[in-house]
Amino acid sequence: MAVDQAYSDSFLSSKGQLSVPQGYMSAILDTASVNIGAGDQWEALSIPAGTLVTEVGLLIMTAEGATMTIDVGSEDPDGFLDGVNGNVESAVYNSLEDGSAALAGGQYFPTADTIDVKFVNAADTAKVMIFCRYVESKDL
Repeated sequence: MAVDQAYSDSFLSSKGQLSVPQGYMSAILDTASVNIGAGDQWEALSIPAGTLVTEVGLLIMTAEGATMTIDVGSEDPDGFLDGVNGNVESAVYNSLEDGSAALAGGQYFPTADTIDVKFVNAADTAKVMIFCRYVESKDL
């Protein structure tokens, strides 16, 4: 394979390799404790600046017992998950398999922001966990 540009320290934005820890974060909302109205939005995960979110998922820990549709996104309210069924206990949805095309490849957050869960229908029984996998660069 031909190499057009050989490795050089002068190409780096900082000396040495960038520090890029990978991690997971999650949050749980129990709507039996905090009732949610139709159209309500929960700012679930706080994403630091300089973070690449590679996957977002949702686990339905307790089903609602009635129609409950959920969207997950950031600037695009359903960019990660669009219209998933919140009335299927133990269902797991993730943006890599079930996601909308908008952010299927992930999203880079140059500035701090949140990943939000929008409840299309009211909820007073469901318990949901949102989680994400990310890579954060503290050197940017």
